[in-house]
Amino acid sequence: MRIINKKNVIPIICITYTVISIGYTIFEIIINRKMNPTQLNIFLFLVLSILGVAVLSQHYRFNRFSPLAMIIMQYMIAEIIILASLK
Repeated sequence: MRIINKKNVIPIICITYTVISIGYTIFEIIINRKMNPTQLNIFLFLVLSILGVAVLSQHYRFNRFSPLAMIIMQYMIAEIIILASLK
């Protein structure tokens, strides 16, 4: 049985790229003992991606609302989380 097939090759490439990028960034931070702006951006994209997946995973809770209201609520939830994390 093949683990990688035509249906999952793109997600596997994306996952592998993410793991290698984050792993190498953590390795650089440990070696250099400081974080530069590029490394900060990589972690910011990781956090925002996790936040986006978390918000979209709650999509089923908003089925009773119209699509526009659902988009606005999900956007507001994401903004509240981001603003709360900045304080």
